[in-house]
Amino acid sequence: MVGALLEALVLGRRHREEPRLHPDTRTGRQVDVADERRWIGMGLDRLRSSRRRRHRRLRWVPSKEDPRRERLQAPRLARSTPLLEALPMEDESTWQGFEIRRDLTGSAVDGLDVAECRFVSASLTSTNFDRCRIRDSLFVECEASGALLEAVSLTRVEFRQCRLTGAVLSRGRLRDVRFAECQMREVQLRVAEGSDLQFDSCDLTEADFYGSRLVRARFFDCDLTRSDFSQADVRGAQLHGSKLDGIRGVSSLVGAVVSSAQPVPLGVQVLGALDIVIDDERE
Repeated sequence: MVGALLEALVLGRRHREEPRLHPDTRTGRQVDVADERRWIGMGLDRLRSSRRRRHRRLRWVPSKEDPRRERLQAPRLARSTPLLEALPMEDESTWQGFEIRRDLTGSAVDGLDVAECRFVSASLTSTNFDRCRIRDSLFVECEASGALLEAVSLTRVEFRQCRLTGAVLSRGRLRDVRFAECQMREVQLRVAEGSDLQFDSCDLTEADFYGSRLVRARFFDCDLTRSDFSQADVRGAQLHGSKLDGIRGVSSLVGAVVSSAQPVPLGVQVLGALDIVIDDERE
């Protein structure tokens, strides 16, 4: 009986070891079924792995232009900025990685390129920096009243407690720019284009935003009295805590967001823009 069992085991092992062959339809060769199944399994594993990798690649990552991006990008300043005494003032000059505290009143440089600089208590009154390119820079307590910055390009720039009364930034391109506690009465941003702008506690009385296009603009606790938004596109702008008396072009504030305390004064202006008269007397 033991011999019969051993013989059965040997025959079964031989049966398992003998390859099961069948002709390949493409080549006509004899192919082992077990090998073919093994190769098919490996192919399926690779297919599943590639699908997982492709799914990871398609995962959403916020881009600079994506409307879901909420936070401003801060200036990327150099760790140390040596004080710059002698400034090159020729057209198309470059200032990079310096701290500037000089009086530049009345200076004129066309096509200036500024990068990674700190301007501290600098005087820029009545300067003419048309077509200037400024990126990754910080302005602190600077005087820039009447500065001409037409067609300026600002990228990741911050102004803190600066005076920009009557400054001209018309046709400018602004991206990731913040103005904090700045005096900006009668500032001109006509036909400017900007994205991710923030104004915190700024005096923007009679500011001119005519024809501008501002994407994701925020005006927090600002004075926008008699500001002009005619023909402007500021859809989705946030105006929380801002004073909105006498705004011109109020119909351009389509889709703007205000706090619960602001609808009454703003509503009166909207009614006026629609030629709706408020009169308590009945005839």
